[in-house]
Amino acid sequence: MRTFKTFVSLCTVYYNKTNLLLYPMNI
Repeated sequence: MRTFKTFVSLCTVYYNKTNLLLYPMNI
């Protein structure tokens, strides 16, 4: 379970970073 939680956390961080990078392009 701990490994799964870590994986989810990494995915969330990566997703957030991607959104931050793509956000200015959408404006």
